[in-house]
Amino acid sequence: MAGVGGSGGAAPAGAGGGGAVGVDPAAPPDIVIVLDRSGSMNDGIDGTSCPGGCGASSKWALLTAGLGRVLSSADTTVAWGLKLFASSKTCDVAPGVDVAPQLGNAAVIAAKLAQVSANTSTPTTAAIGTTGAYLTALADRAPKYMVLISDGAPNCGTGPCDPSVPDSPNDCDDANAIAAVQQAYVALGIPTFVIGLPGTGELTLTDQALKGGFATADSPFYYPVDSAAALSAAFSAIVALTAR
Repeated sequence: MAGVGGSGGAAPAGAGGGGAVGVDPAAPPDIVIVLDRSGSMNDGIDGTSCPGGCGASSKWALLTAGLGRVLSSADTTVAWGLKLFASSKTCDVAPGVDVAPQLGNAAVIAAKLAQVSANTSTPTTAAIGTTGAYLTALADRAPKYMVLISDGAPNCGTGPCDPSVPDSPNDCDDANAIAAVQQAYVALGIPTFVIGLPGTGELTLTDQALKGGFATADSPFYYPVDSAAALSAAFSAIVALTAR
């Protein structure tokens, strides 16, 4: 498994520090989970669609049931934060984050997730940009990271989704979402781990992982999650690479 500068390329100055001067690598890291709550997260964990949503067998149910437990295992060594996207049922992304990163946040994040549903669009570009700006502005000396959790297929853009198909939708945003991850890493020094759930955006998730500085050693280069065990394993690997 590649760390900063692995499959993602050479590490920029300040990587893991939000571009800040005087980052303390021994401090508990600030890690904000950038979580996709688009309507497709109501599909089954195997990627199949269910009329009215797949309920307890959905991707959203897997995450909301498992994240609090998974995060609690590193609650004293990682300052977890949360950014949900979108902020409304359209493409809006509000400034800041939904839960500010601090130690002991696992239960706070679990409670926040219990209050929201998956029913928005997928403005990944704006979510990454907003979260990167938030982390850069934090005054602490902690290393800073993002964990993008999505089933891919960013929209809220203006690009053709499939130029070869007549009347294809023109709201895709894959290239910009990939560039946003690269910009956060190269310009701001904030790497992004990518956790991908089954969907239609696997190639985009791979490119984001490769541009974010912490690609895994093997294809698909992001952390694929289709079970509670896989979710736990992904976060265990991320904690091992970031927390001291």
